[in-house]
Order: sequence, then structure tokens, then C-alpha cells
Amino acid sequence: MHTFLLTKRLIERGHQVTLYAAPSSDSELNPKHPEPIPLKMGLADDLFKDHSEYDETFVKRLHDYSYIIRDIQLSNYDIVHNNCLHFLPLAQVHSIPCPVVTTLHTPPFSSLQAGVALARLAANHTFVAVSEHLAQSWLPFTGTLAQVVYNGIDGSQWEGIYPAYFRTAVWTGRICPEKGLEYAIEAALIAGFKLVIAGSIYDQAYYDQKIRPQLGENIVYLGHLSHEELKPIISMSQCGLFTSVWEEPFGLVIAEMLACGVPVVGFNSGAIGEILTPRVGTIVPTKDVVALAGAMGPSADLDRLGCRAHVRKHFSCRKMVDNYENVYRKICSPEVTKFIPLRPGQEANVNQSLPKAAC
Repeated sequence: MHTFLLTKRLIERGHQVTLYAAPSSDSELNPKHPEPIPLKMGLADDLFKDHSEYDETFVKRLHDYSYIIRDIQLSNYDIVHNNCLHFLPLAQVHSIPCPVVTTLHTPPFSSLQAGVALARLAANHTFVAVSEHLAQSWLPFTGTLAQVVYNGIDGSQWEGIYPAYFRTAVWTGRICPEKGLEYAIEAALIAGFKLVIAGSIYDQAYYDQKIRPQLGENIVYLGHLSHEELKPIISMSQCGLFTSVWEEPFGLVIAEMLACGVPVVGFNSGAIGEILTPRVGTIVPTKDVVALAGAMGPSADLDRLGCRAHVRKHFSCRKMVDNYENVYRKICSPEVTKFIPLRPGQEANVNQSLPKAAC
């Protein structure tokens, strides 16, 4: 969603953007796909058959990313913006004859560390992180502190006029252990709030053991909802619950709840302190269910219009795109591009107001 929204807004501002994406991606932005590679299995003994890490999926993934990198090398882009979570594009940024910016969206898991370690050596490469917390988490691997560009949302798609139901809370997200839904359920029961749950079941065993037995009249699971279905569900709640128990890189669902005018009570995990302020929500110690329950009533009385204004000011899509344009201008400056070898026959052209980009 981040890449789609950024690409769409850049095009609306007059930039020429080529989006590289999987064939299953939304076709609205006319994404460019890698050409499929037909693998014929069983023609001979595979030298790597005993190495599970070199399975058919890995081979196809390697082909796809190599195809994209090669296509970029043969094109005439002014800048490449990498939002991929795979290490392979990072490992090849040094071969791209233009500035490259990579946005870090996740904590430093091991395979991505390997790519970052290679990309940090490339003169044409810059890191961006989606929160100050994430930038600090990646610092041992990036070498220098990544610039921060917060994720943005289109607040107009979330705003609406709906009545808030008394003592009703909402929880949205992936249903898996690290999102801590069981703590939201326990807190709602203690506080005497009805809890409405929406999200995809990412871990079926966790859902069956921890969540399903708690469902009933006051703990309701609505399934995985579309944006249009989700908006009124959030808006009609008095408060939202955010119960991640891992180091959350950003917390987009918090911004979405606030955009609906719903104050948020959340665990102190990851970047939540960069999103919530006392005027729009309450932060409590992680896994402290009693504190979470105690904050629900007071938070429900916070100014709902103030929640929407907070998102418009700090986490709007417009601000996100403004900040990325500033990053693009900086890394396309002569001070940076003079270290990047030109393609054969290419002339330096670093002052374009509307650069041609690949995302």
C-alpha cells in the first residue's frame, strides 16, 4: 500500500514513474513485471538438491530481481526508490548507474542485514527509515543514521461522520502473537468495553488457542474487512487498542484509527511514542493489561476532531511525498552524483525538477 500510494501521488505531481511489481499487483499504475522463466524440473540431478535454501522459489526470485536490476541498468532513470524487503536488490545497488534510496520498513532481520551491509558501501545509495526508532535499530548495520520519512495516509479516505457507540473499542491488524490481540481482549473485559476485532488470521494456531475461545457477545470478530467496510467499524468505536508486543517499526493502524477520529490506547512498543501524544491517546507499559484497561475510559473522552487534525498535520500522504521529494532532490544533487559513474554516452543531468524514477 505504501509503494502504491507513493507512486500514485508522484505521478499526480508530474513525475515519470515506472513501478516494478509482482504480476499479482494492482494494475491501476501499469506496473512492469519480470518476464517469467520456465523451469523444467527433473531433466538432470540438481547439484543443489540437498540445499533447501536453493529451491525453485529462490531460483525464480533471483531471476525476477536480476531481471529488474538489468532492466533498470538499461533504462535512463534519474533515481531508483527501493521498497523491497529482500536482500538481493540491496546487494546489487552498486551496479545501478543512478542514485538509489532504500526505505527500511522492518526491524533488522538477518537476511536483510546482509543486503544492507553491502548497500552501505555503495556511493550511490541512501537509506531512509519510517521512524526514528527504526533508524536507531538499523544504525549498527547502516553505519550512519538513516533519514526518517514517516508513512503517510490519505486521511480523506478514513474520515466520515458516524456515531460512536458507548464503551465500544476496536482492534485491527494481523492476528498473530506479536500483535498481542489476547491482551486487548483481556483489557476490554476488565474495562467493561465491547471489543470489535477486524483483521486477517496470520497464525491459525494462535487464533484457535488464544482468540476463538474468547469470542462472544462482547468480543466480536468480523473477519478481514476491506477499507470501505473497516472505516465505519473504526469510526463508531470510542477508542482503538494497539497491543503490539514486538518493536513496531511504525504502526500504520494507529494513524488510520486517529484519522477516523478515534483516540488510541497502546503498548509502549517501537515507534508508538512518535505517533501518539497525550492529546490523541495514551501509552501504557507493554503487556500491562490493567493499565491498558484503566486508560480506555479516559482516552475515549479525548477530542475526536483533534485526532483527525493530528494525522493531517504529521502523517498525511502529502507530507510523506513532500519529504520523499526532498530526499530525491538531495541525492540527485551534484555533490552526490559526481561519485556515480555515468553510463556510456550519458551526460550529467542533475537539476531536473521532475525526475524520472523507478520504484
